[in-house]
Amino acid sequence: MNSIDHNRIIATAARSVLAPLGCRQQGRSRTWLDDHGWWVAVVEFRPSRWSKGSGLSVGACWLWHEQDHLSFDYSIAVHGSKTSPFQEFDGTRRFEAVATSLAQSARLQVIELRHRLQSVADASAVLEAELDSLSPIWSDYHAGVAAGLIGNVAHAAAHFRKIEKARHDVSWVHELKGRTAELARLLSDREQFRREIESVIARTRERLELPKLAGSAMAEV
Repeated sequence: MNSIDHNRIIATAARSVLAPLGCRQQGRSRTWLDDHGWWVAVVEFRPSRWSKGSGLSVGACWLWHEQDHLSFDYSIAVHGSKTSPFQEFDGTRRFEAVATSLAQSARLQVIELRHRLQSVADASAVLEAELDSLSPIWSDYHAGVAAGLIGNVAHAAAHFRKIEKARHDVSWVHELKGRTAELARLLSDREQFRREIESVIARTRERLELPKLAGSAMAEV
C-alpha cells in the first residue's frame, strides 16, 4: 500500500513557499489566502474527483458583494495561462517537485496581485480595463462599486444602469438588481456609499470566517 500522502506534500510545499509571504491556510484545506481587508487573494491547489494530484487556480476575490464562498473574480496570466493544468500524483516522492513548482507559481501570482491591487483606485483601473474578464453583470457590479468608492459617480452609475437593464430572468440577477439599485441611490454621498460597502465587507468576512478587522477595510482608497 502506498504510504505517501500527496495532500501532505502539497501542504508542505505551500507552507514553505506561501507562509513566508503572510498567506495562511484555510483550515486544513488545499486553499491558501492572502488577506487585504477588502479583497483576498485565493490560492487553490485544485483537486480532482477522479485522480490524486493537483492543479492550481489563483485569483482575487472582492469582498464587497455579500457571499458565503470564495470566488476567483480577477485572475492574471502566468506563462500564458490563468490556471495550471492538473498534475497527477505518480505515487512517489517525485511529486514533491511538482508541488513546489505549483507553490512557486502561486507565489508569483500573489505578488503580482499585490502589485496590481494596492488601492481601490488600482482595482477600479483594472476592472475598467478588463470588463470582459467576467460575465457582463458581475463585471459591471464590481467595476461600479470600485468606481463609487473612489468618487467616480458617473462611471459607477453607468455600470449600475447596465445591470438594471439586464434581461436574465433568474433569481440571483433580480437580487443583484435590487442591491445595485440601493447602492445607486447612495452614490451622491461618497461617505455614505463607502460606509455601506464597509458593512458589506464586514458581513462577507464574517460569513467567510475571515478575521474581524480592527479598523477600516480600506484604510486608503
